[in-house]
Amino acid sequence: MAKGLTSGYLPLGATLVRDEIAKVLIHGGYLAHGFTYSGHPTTCAAALANLEVIQRDKLVEHVRDDVGPYFQEKLHGLARHPFVGEARGYGLIGGLELLPQDGDKSKLNGTLGARAAALARKEGVIVRGIRDLIAMSPPLIITRPQIDELFAGVERMLAKLWE
Repeated sequence: MAKGLTSGYLPLGATLVRDEIAKVLIHGGYLAHGFTYSGHPTTCAAALANLEVIQRDKLVEHVRDDVGPYFQEKLHGLARHPFVGEARGYGLIGGLELLPQDGDKSKLNGTLGARAAALARKEGVIVRGIRDLIAMSPPLIITRPQIDELFAGVERMLAKLWE
């Protein structure tokens, strides 16, 4: 949850645990644990300001009720593409498992994601290539037209993947 606290503007680490775990930690004596990036006043101020914007602009509701379901609809719509083995995601996080041209998963070698990400960049969108998949995690402020633009670029990339 570190990136969510500051939206990545500054490094800050944190861990969240359920109440029953917290009680054990609180009453269990000294816990020698920390984060490299915890407690610095500048990053904590950035986190508080960032959380204020998230609340003020109702970004959680925006993602949960509007753009998250729309993003997932677009993502899962690509599951039928011949070069996609699986589409998976939640909210504004998604991944497409990519397939070789003949669909034979045994031919995958862990490099298709990087190739696809480079092609996507040429199509004007940024995705992350990981082994044989692409991952997408747009900002919480994304709009439906921007989601359409993202997936149009991914579709163009898929059309060129095995040209």
